[in-house]
Amino acid sequence: MRVSAPLLSLLGHELRAPAGVLGGYLALLEQDAERLSARQRQALAGARRAQQTLVGGLDDLRRLLLAWQAEDEPTVAIALPELIDETAQIAATRAVPLTIAPDGIVAVPCHRRDTSLAEGLVALAEAVARETGGAVTARVATDDRTITWQFRPAQPLDEPLARRAFDLWRPGLGVRLVTAAVAIESLGGTLDDLWAGDLRAGIDATLPVAMSAAGDRPPARS
Repeated sequence: MRVSAPLLSLLGHELRAPAGVLGGYLALLEQDAERLSARQRQALAGARRAQQTLVGGLDDLRRLLLAWQAEDEPTVAIALPELIDETAQIAATRAVPLTIAPDGIVAVPCHRRDTSLAEGLVALAEAVARETGGAVTARVATDDRTITWQFRPAQPLDEPLARRAFDLWRPGLGVRLVTAAVAIESLGGTLDDLWAGDLRAGIDATLPVAMSAAGDRPPARS
């Protein structure tokens, strides 16, 4: 997939300019919205939502390209509390209903000056929220070798969970899940879907534990 990066970059650049022009014309119409009929205002609101969806898709494409670029950067250690804070802030900005419950203080690998890991974790939470219809809890479980982000609905299902191969291509999230997979797998991580019978019931993202050079608390990223 990465071989398509130059084409996707060009496509994103070419589409962003007309998307901005559309937004400008819509803003002019919105200034005089009181002169429009109810039906016209409804059509204008629909056009604005469509334009925002287009811009959001271009933003997601940009994040995917950045995640691909970050694969070439050396990894550094990030303390778990810092990653949790970063993930929580992005979730709040995107209005993703996520609560994070950490377990243990460890370091995890990341690419320097890159937020694609935290953004990818938020995308996983968003997928679970969409598929289960409610808020999401992420339990962050750690051991000596791995850290697993266990994304589950806040009201868990009673049925036992079965682990299946992660599906990148479910609808509704554009390329955000692809970006999440790129970010996590480039750091040596894995992804699994959890099912309760015929229902999706969560996602596990497992990453290796990273040790700082001194073997102590890892430094904050620059």
